[in-house]
Amino acid sequence: MMELNAHIEVDKSAPESVVLHIQGRLYMATLPALEEQFDAVLPQCANRKVVLDLSGTTYVSSNCWSVFLINARRVKSVGGILLLAGMKGEVLNAYELLELHLFIQKLPDLSAALTLSSLRPAPKVKA
Repeated sequence: MMELNAHIEVDKSAPESVVLHIQGRLYMATLPALEEQFDAVLPQCANRKVVLDLSGTTYVSSNCWSVFLINARRVKSVGGILLLAGMKGEVLNAYELLELHLFIQKLPDLSAALTLSSLRPAPKVKA
């Protein structure tokens, strides 16, 4: 049996957030575990921040970036927001190269993500 090179841990200790700590490499072999974690936490994501702590993640394959994008939409559909925190090295380079900032907000670390005060953009002002 192939050993998976990623460890995903869910932390629900922050009252307005669900945190997924992701360690190691995310690629095709770890994709099912990543999808299972998102499916498991989605019911608790309504009106909450879902923070992916990627500070210990060394690689994210294109298919796993797709999982992040799909789940950003799913979380948004229940009133929440998906945030990426702590990216560095190759992971941050890929995020920037793929221009994912257009779809998913990044923050420098987990603390910054947890202290982000707003889940929603400012309301439109009628002229």
